[in-house]
Amino acid sequence: MQDGGVIIGLGSATDWLADPKVDLLSIRKEKEAQPDGLPDYPKAKEDESTVAGVVIKDREAYDALTHARDRAPDQIPGAIVRALVDETHWLAAGLKPTVYTLVTGRGIYTPVAIGEGVNVVRFAGPEDLVASGLLWQESRNQLAYKP
Repeated sequence: MQDGGVIIGLGSATDWLADPKVDLLSIRKEKEAQPDGLPDYPKAKEDESTVAGVVIKDREAYDALTHARDRAPDQIPGAIVRALVDETHWLAAGLKPTVYTLVTGRGIYTPVAIGEGVNVVRFAGPEDLVASGLLWQESRNQLAYKP
C-alpha cells in the first residue's frame, strides 16, 4: 500500500481499517444520526448538582432526548442497494455506472476526504437507494451518498 497499492475493506474488516489506532484510512465509523436541531441534553459536571433547563416541546422531542446518543445505527437486516461508480477512476474499469450491492449490519462510514484517498463507489441518494429488501428510512437517510 505504501508503494501505491490498493487496500479494499470488506464487511467488518472495514471496522479495523477505519479504527483510528490502526490509522490506515481517514474514514470513521458513524454513530446513529441525530435529527436536525436536536439540543444536547446538558449533563452535570461532577461537582455540580444542577444543569441548565431544556424545554421539551412534544413527544418526539422527548423520545429524541431520552434516546441513547452514542449508539450504533439500527441493524440493517439486508437490502440490495444502488451504488454509483466514479467511472473516471481506474479501479472502476469495466464497471457500469450503477452497481448493486448487499447491505447488512450496522456499518456506515464517512466518505474519504479529498487528498486522502478516493471514494470509487458511493451509495445513491435516499430516494433511489433501495433496489430490493427492507431499509428503514433513518438508515436510508444516513447511508445515502456514503462510500
